Amino acid sequence: MLTLRGKDETWQGEYATSGDFCRIFRDEMKPLYLLAFLLTANHAKAEACFRAALADVGKESGVFKEFARSCVRRVIIAHAIRLAAPSSLHFHETSDIWNEAAIDSAASQVINWLAQLRPLDRCAFVLTVLERYRDVECAVLLGCARRDLMQARMRALQDLGTIASIAQQELSNLNDCSSRAAVCSPHSPAQPDQSLKPVA
Repeated sequence: MLTLRGKDETWQGEYATSGDFCRIFRDEMKPLYLLAFLLTANHAKAEACFRAALADVGKESGVFKEFARSCVRRVIIAHAIRLAAPSSLHFHETSDIWNEAAIDSAASQVINWLAQLRPLDRCAFVLTVLERYRDVECAVLLGCARRDLMQARMRALQDLGTIASIAQQELSNLNDCSSRAAVCSPHSPAQPDQSLKPVA
């Protein structure tokens, strides 16, 4: 327990315990794992990141309860960046699909689009747009210049727009093919034989 006494006020804050951190991992497992996956675009790395963060965060001391959640996310981000190596020039690793069972859902499509981005571009977008990190802080985390960070974010936004346009066109083409197939299908309702109609 920490107590700060000023001239006119008293402020108290409780430190987070290892149990508090474990509870956050348990209650927010899916969004935390999603954060790790968005940064790594790889399930094996995301799982390794999640486990490493869970082990490390229990060693944290001097963290107030109200900041425990942000502390957990920061530890996950740090491990994910280490595993993803976004500043590396080698980014030929194929990204994983977020969820095979729900690959056609809108949320899964957006996540998969993000996973297709280059590591630096993806991390710049996730940290500055989704996590709302300041550019200066994000550049330090990623180990790059602020200008490179801004360029990476711009590329990510442009690439996401391109991917979305291509996906929309493919969906439109698929719908057109499905419509034509339904019209030409041998199982479509048969047209009535005009010759069998009674003559008035």
